[in-house]
Amino acid sequence: MSLERLCLACGLCCDGTLFTHVALTDEESRRLGFDGVLRQPCENLGEGCRCRVYALRPKGCARFVCMLGRALEDKEVPFDEAVELVNEARRLREHLDALIPGELPAIPRARHYEAHGTDNELAVKVREARRALEAFTLRHFLGRR
Repeated sequence: MSLERLCLACGLCCDGTLFTHVALTDEESRRLGFDGVLRQPCENLGEGCRCRVYALRPKGCARFVCMLGRALEDKEVPFDEAVELVNEARRLREHLDALIPGELPAIPRARHYEAHGTDNELAVKVREARRALEAFTLRHFLGRR
């Protein structure tokens, strides 16, 4: 099973779950019309996790392969298991989204709520949900524990 197929089933690196931004070169900024940074969720992420600027995407995007993608390429994890890990990450993010809906990526939104929210009981639930999502993505996608 190919890395491309997994990426098209995932999109967590583009939707703001794994990253809040991608640094751009000056040339990429001019070409794509951004001011040095491509903020997440990426406005070029289309339906089915398809990048609308794939052929012209920034080098930071082109070079990135998550730890799960590398494990799939190295045949350390089967495709179905990799997709289930993606689905679990999405479930964790959706739980956080349900607690505090909004446009910003889930983890920064959660941190903001933890610092500035008025409902202490909800803040505890948000912190627990954020920590669960962060731990899961660090372990399975970003390779840090």
